[in-house]
Amino acid sequence: MIFRTDHPYRWSPAHIEKNNVMTVIRKLGEGKEFTEAVDWYNMPTLVDNLVESALKMTDKWEDGIYHVVGSDYVSRYDFASKVAAALGVDDKIIKKTRISDLKLDAKRPNIRMNNDKIQKKSGVRMVGVDEGIFLVMKERLDSLRLS
Repeated sequence: MIFRTDHPYRWSPAHIEKNNVMTVIRKLGEGKEFTEAVDWYNMPTLVDNLVESALKMTDKWEDGIYHVVGSDYVSRYDFASKVAAALGVDDKIIKKTRISDLKLDAKRPNIRMNNDKIQKKSGVRMVGVDEGIFLVMKERLDSLRLS
């Protein structure tokens, strides 16, 4: 089995620089302007969905290639704006840029994969960005209550 994923995210303070939702939360919390690309598209994947579907598939062990991705195709800018909205923060500090202006070391293609096969085979519904961000914010609040 081969699992292909894209743009995994979850509430995880320990992985703040390796998890885009955590990086966006940190940047929004700092209140400083930052940029996100309007033309770099991904299918953000809630890590909980990724793990659940992978576990179910390894129990069945069905050979194949599975696109284990979220159900929405959004730009990095739109994703960050949705995180800002969930936090109740004004997204005006998120400045729009183009991927060519980021001067990245490697080309970053737009990723669009169909997750129908993994949903059907695993029985796991891959959530979209709005629901995924809601679940991240719920986990964030739960962790703050426990602190």
